[in-house]
Amino acid sequence: MWGRQPKDAKKLAFSDNVVALDFVSGLERGQLSGNACLVGFDENDILAVRDMVRQAGLSPVMSCATASLMRDLQMISTTSSFVIVNLDGFSDVDVGVDALIKFRRMCPDPSVLIVSRTVLNDELGSHRRAIADATLRAPLSGERLAAGLAAARCNHAEAS
Repeated sequence: MWGRQPKDAKKLAFSDNVVALDFVSGLERGQLSGNACLVGFDENDILAVRDMVRQAGLSPVMSCATASLMRDLQMISTTSSFVIVNLDGFSDVDVGVDALIKFRRMCPDPSVLIVSRTVLNDELGSHRRAIADATLRAPLSGERLAAGLAAARCNHAEAS
């Protein structure tokens, strides 16, 4: 699921990215609003990710350096409109997927964006809806993060 995609899925991912980028191109920097919780980013990445989140218009309100802290679900869901999860911060991808499934069941309100080096491409469609609203390949850039956040918000609204 995470390492390989069928050829048709690459086409779908590309078209989803184009749609999301078209959506984001209509937004000027800072037009997203809300709070974001950052989960699983190490100390080398967290400052850069916080800056990109701020540039996208969100307020980073909480960060957990270790993904295992994601079990405090109530606090995350009541303080954040977005949860940005570094899937690589978990001990194993399967552990991260299980945690995200549990999180989505218990806390359906925040939009969830996954970041990982293990995915082949940015995937801004909703085919991973059980665990997230959009997925970005690490390393991040501000423009791609803004596109991912916009896609996550849009996909989450469609699912609600």
